[in-house]
Amino acid sequence: MELTFYPHDSRYSFRSPSKKKTCVMNIKTQSQEVTQLLSQGWSQSQFPKSVSGPQPSLGEQGLRATDMKWDNVIQGRKPIQNTKFIQNPFFHLHCLSRDNEVIQTDYCLTLTISLKEATQDLYTPIAERYTALVPLTETLQQKVSIQSGTNQ
Repeated sequence: MELTFYPHDSRYSFRSPSKKKTCVMNIKTQSQEVTQLLSQGWSQSQFPKSVSGPQPSLGEQGLRATDMKWDNVIQGRKPIQNTKFIQNPFFHLHCLSRDNEVIQTDYCLTLTISLKEATQDLYTPIAERYTALVPLTETLQQKVSIQSGTNQ
């Protein structure tokens, strides 16, 4: 699986026709500049600018070893220093398959948001806006198997 985080839904990367220059623009607040770049032949990325960045092509063994692509748990941490770069954030989860087989995968995304020196309630406005989110209630169960007897 590949998990990509997009912190801002309007910040896109643009690439010059020579592919030597790139820039990031807000397509809503910088619409005139975006129009000018596009008229000059610049191309806009398909998705907004991600925090994850491009991934190197490592082959299957490399992906297994470094990125844990076939593991069932993906962990990550994305510190964002400036909250002005957060607007309608979203995740893109891509399930990798073998032989270009189309598969459907069940998944669970657990997300923790924290702010240094937070003085306001973060939970309530987020829960009201993103109604599909469900609070995580921790239940810890441990199973212990005990074998008694000796091999005779």
